[in-house]
Amino acid sequence: MKVCPVCSDLRPTTKEDIIPKWARKVYKDLGSWPGGVPSELMLMCSPCNKRLGQRFENYAAPLMSPMLRGEPVVLSAADQGFIAGWLAKTTLLSWLRSNHPVDQLELIRAAVRSVIDRRVPPGASFVRIGLVDPADWAGPPHEHAWEPGPLPPVFLFSVSSLVSLTWELVIGDPDVIDPFIIATPDSDWNVRIWPPQIGGISWPPPNRHSFADMADRRAAYEAMEHPPPKTWERHEGTDHPWTT
Repeated sequence: MKVCPVCSDLRPTTKEDIIPKWARKVYKDLGSWPGGVPSELMLMCSPCNKRLGQRFENYAAPLMSPMLRGEPVVLSAADQGFIAGWLAKTTLLSWLRSNHPVDQLELIRAAVRSVIDRRVPPGASFVRIGLVDPADWAGPPHEHAWEPGPLPPVFLFSVSSLVSLTWELVIGDPDVIDPFIIATPDSDWNVRIWPPQIGGISWPPPNRHSFADMADRRAAYEAMEHPPPKTWERHEGTDHPWTT
């Protein structure tokens, strides 16, 4: 018996993979991803795992599998909200596995529960998605992948990827997140899906990111300025596309 990191109940737990089978199938079908198929294992009780499946995975595969393959899709506002919720859920679960301070873990756990209940990102959140190029593993960052300027001080951020889908997730104070959302337009690289765009959006964007773009953006959030003041340096074999 162990304490489930999601619900905090004392129950039998098993190791569950945060990356679902349908996403692994896309990895396998494409067959050209550097680093192979990642694993994100965490302890979880059976009721939480079952509820996550009922709330997310039963609906995610038909909607998100084509996106992970880079196929053209038109996303309604409802689609955007669900995808943003799935990405937030997956990222937050990954954060629960990390070495955050206890007070932060409690906030993360509360955010996970909110996402499971509502199926959309928690509180003041911002989610943008883009397309990553698996062939561009070792190249430098693209100069215009993200707009220059200050980034907000945030509670948590993540720049992550799954197959060809990359996302930028920010959670923080509404007083700083809301102005940032208003001042951050879509581009040929990145498209906002949370808060959702009422008129719908077309996927994918014209331009593809390199993995260096994601490392560059993470560094920018740490510095709260893009581009980051310290030049990004390549360390081959250390930056996995799933790294947060």
